[in-house]
Amino acid sequence: PVEYSSQTSFDNRVKLEATGAESKLDRMSEIEVKVVKPDGSSFSLRCNTQHMMRSVKRQIFTIEKIPFTDQKLYYKEKLLPDLKTIQELEITDGATIKLVNESVGDGDKEEEDLQKEREELVPVPKTDEEKQAYMRKLIINDQKGVTMLMEQLARDLQASKDEADDDDEDEDEDEGEEDRVEASKQAS
Repeated sequence: PVEYSSQTSFDNRVKLEATGAESKLDRMSEIEVKVVKPDGSSFSLRCNTQHMMRSVKRQIFTIEKIPFTDQKLYYKEKLLPDLKTIQELEITDGATIKLVNESVGDGDKEEEDLQKEREELVPVPKTDEEKQAYMRKLIINDQKGVTMLMEQLARDLQASKDEADDDDEDEDEDEGEEDRVEASKQAS
């Protein structure tokens, strides 16, 4: 059934159903779409072009038991919004919609994509020469890291010494001031 947002539309729907005109209207605006699952298998759905995509998701839930929130539907590589009608999205009879189950991802393709990303971030050396060059680079980076760490430790140590020296100087000044106060009391 078509989803309506106002009482007037609902009243019109009741009139159409009472006269039998509604079923003719529904048949005229129905299409069949093919839904391809992540594993490559598919099934067909009959949909009214006036229905929103959330209605299609309900049908998919009935068949596949995939929760609405985990369903991502794509048509021509574009994610389909839940609150648009099939007609608004220009989905035609015989169209293929791709289903991605977000709770399990897109099967092997997702793993392949992750592997490619990893290789782009850290290229995997294939030959012995590439492996040796990669190891030298790691060692050099480690040496740079150790050098930077040692320099930071040296700066921190120097800062601690400087702070301790400042505290000693402050104590010496305080002691000198106390001595002057004591001497001036004795003089008076």
